[in-house]
Amino acid sequence: MTTNLVKLQTIEQLSPLVLRVLGCNPSPMTLQGTNTYLIGKGRNRILLDAGQGVPAYVDELKNTMAKNNLGLQAILITHWHPDHIYGIKDILKLINKPDLPVYKRKLVEMPNSTTLQKYCMPENPDEVANFTFINNGTDEFTIETEGAHLKAIHTPGHTTDHLCYWLEEERALFSGDTILGQGTTEFEDLYDYLNSLKLILNLSPTKIYPGHGPVVENPRETLAHYISHRQQRSNQILDALKQSSDGLDPSEITKIVYTVMYRISQEFVLGDLKK
Repeated sequence: MTTNLVKLQTIEQLSPLVLRVLGCNPSPMTLQGTNTYLIGKGRNRILLDAGQGVPAYVDELKNTMAKNNLGLQAILITHWHPDHIYGIKDILKLINKPDLPVYKRKLVEMPNSTTLQKYCMPENPDEVANFTFINNGTDEFTIETEGAHLKAIHTPGHTTDHLCYWLEEERALFSGDTILGQGTTEFEDLYDYLNSLKLILNLSPTKIYPGHGPVVENPRETLAHYISHRQQRSNQILDALKQSSDGLDPSEITKIVYTVMYRISQEFVLGDLKK
């Protein structure tokens, strides 16, 4: 994560097809807040991610939709973290459509209690809403609205259920938390994460709409940085292990390799050791 944050407008038309509504939940983990996106150019749009359920966000979304005379066709969820899914119930209530389809990839296994506690998640993330799960043939799942065609891409690493979405008309990617607009992200599994980064690199997106932070206008350079940064950290961890004849636990490795954000960095190390 990073501390020198670019100021983002709460509501911003990023392209003719993409309108960003900021989640109004800034924090060290969410940066300026969670980015949610209204996609398309007709009256009924697709909403990508649903924020954290902050009342100010729901008000901003309500006002934006009213001002532009918009409705919702569906909600797409990139992954299970609460800052992306806890706003679902409020949004469905706002538009008075309890049966609006909300698409998500199903978790293959539940996060452990420590992970759930970290995210203040007292329940099974897959039971937060009446999701339509798209695990079977995830990478064949497509959805369209007026002016926009979106394709799901399974990109595990940050979480096992993580999905990015490819916007065909712009050759752009909605990256969720796999890639951020500033800084680097955390991950559950480094091997999967690196493979997902390489997959995205091969897509050659023209731009990336991230889950947090500003639009990434230089995707190839950013992806190359992400890959080299993670590989550099992995090499440092291997060097730290080689230097100790007695072995090191993750907390000791973290102290050697990282100098800031100790708790988050320890989770990076745990994800790296899984590799």
